[in-house]
Amino acid sequence: MDNINNSQIRFSSGPAAANLYQTINQITFRLCFDWSFDSVYWKSGTECDIVINLQDFSGLELINSKEMNLFILMCKQMITKTQYHDYTKVNENRARILLMLNKLEAI
Repeated sequence: MDNINNSQIRFSSGPAAANLYQTINQITFRLCFDWSFDSVYWKSGTECDIVINLQDFSGLELINSKEMNLFILMCKQMITKTQYHDYTKVNENRARILLMLNKLEAI
C-alpha cells in the first residue's frame, strides 16, 4: 500500500464492537472488531466484508495479499485502541487477535 503515513485514521466503538477506518489514496479500509460474535470484519473500498472468525481464523485467506500489511497494522492499532475496554469478551478476543497476528507474521 502506498502512502500509509499520509492516511487518515478514525476510530469508533460501542457496546458490542469497535471500528477502525483508514483512508489511503481515497480508498477507505475498515476493520470491525465484533467481540460479541468473536469476529473481525475487513472491508476494502466498496468490496463486501470479509469475515474472519477469531475461533479458527477462517477467512484470512480471502484478504488480498497486497492489503495484508495494512490489515496487520490496523489489527495492531485496534488492539491498542481497545485496551481499556474492560469487558471479558473484549479481552478474550483481543488475545485471539494477537494469536492471529503471530500466525500471520510467522508466514
